[in-house]
Amino acid sequence: VHSPRPFAQAAAAWRSKLGAIEFYLPRTAQTAALACKTAAAHILINRDGPALQPGPRRYTRCWMRDGAIMAAALLRMGGLDEAKDFVRWYARFQSTDGNIPCCLDGETPDWLPEHDSHGQFIYTVMECYRLGGDVELLRELWPAVQRAVDHIQKLRRQRLGTEYQTGALANRYGLLPESVSHEGYLAHPVHAYWDDFWALRGLKDAVTMAQILGEASAAAVIAPWRDDLRPCLAASIRAVMEERRLDFLPASVEWADPDPVAMTIALTLVDEAQLLPPEAVARSFDLYLQHFRAMHQDQVPWSHYTPYEIRIIGGLVRLGRRNEAQ
Repeated sequence: VHSPRPFAQAAAAWRSKLGAIEFYLPRTAQTAALACKTAAAHILINRDGPALQPGPRRYTRCWMRDGAIMAAALLRMGGLDEAKDFVRWYARFQSTDGNIPCCLDGETPDWLPEHDSHGQFIYTVMECYRLGGDVELLRELWPAVQRAVDHIQKLRRQRLGTEYQTGALANRYGLLPESVSHEGYLAHPVHAYWDDFWALRGLKDAVTMAQILGEASAAAVIAPWRDDLRPCLAASIRAVMEERRLDFLPASVEWADPDPVAMTIALTLVDEAQLLPPEAVARSFDLYLQHFRAMHQDQVPWSHYTPYEIRIIGGLVRLGRRNEAQ
């Protein structure tokens, strides 16, 4: 007869780990709290040492993109140590020119041109401070943050030349170059606003970090880069909308594709809703919900969903559309 003791010990360990944060919710919302704890457990189960991996089998690799969000989630569930271990470990693979690899296969960097990773790395460092208050971690990783900031600006300089100030290329002015940060862009790299919004998040956090650390001269250098990216990003989105006669937000320059799942980070994690035309924001979410309802009412054929779609919930909440978020 097997003893129940190991199972009881394991259950107690999980209760302790997942019980650091308490939820006070009405009974009708208890399933949401349980799902939240289960999601945190999934992150920890798929963890490989310090590496935060999005899943087993084909997902046993570590993306900066996914790791940043998983670290942010763990921080909100009391997982400060795991988040710090992750960002410290990932920093080891930064190249000498500041490039943060998009992905690590074991300890082998993948250098695909995915330009979201630099801002995500900076964001993760700052999240560890925002939710953990560890100023020593900021100080330790500040040199890596500075290199990542310099790499963002080096990428942007490729689109700041005179050839991008007028004519057909003007809608790319001040953006990061083409990338494949979105799986759908693998066949055709594009200027993806997802990258630019993450770069803006990183520059914002780098300025705050410099101020906390008393690095006034660094803050004075980075702040103008942050402030210059904002109008470039807003102008590009509006230009593409006008050129293509769109009433929704485009996710990239070349494709002008509707992708509120990607663009919603402007409202949530990046907190720059003011850069977006409000009518186009509303229209983008309307179109998403129209298709979502058609799918679930069996009006259109479908067989797959993407977990990325959960981002829509945060965007709807920020827009005050809480019933639709629910």
